[in-house]
Amino acid sequence: MAKGRLEVAGTLGRLVAAIVDFPDRAAVLCEAAQAFRVALYSQAIEGGGRIEPVKLGKFEQRVL
Repeated sequence: MAKGRLEVAGTLGRLVAAIVDFPDRAAVLCEAAQAFRVALYSQAIEGGGRIEPVKLGKFEQRVL
């Protein structure tokens, strides 16, 4: 959004676009995108809007 990209609508798309726009911050943006993917996956598996950390696997806990 800081670079004026309005065509990307979703959070994950914005994070990926930000990696291109801000290569010096790519590492932290990649981590944020990975954490967001895990959160979306966990949300879909649980079938609700709230993520219960106790129900996550070790990998998901580490990523988040």
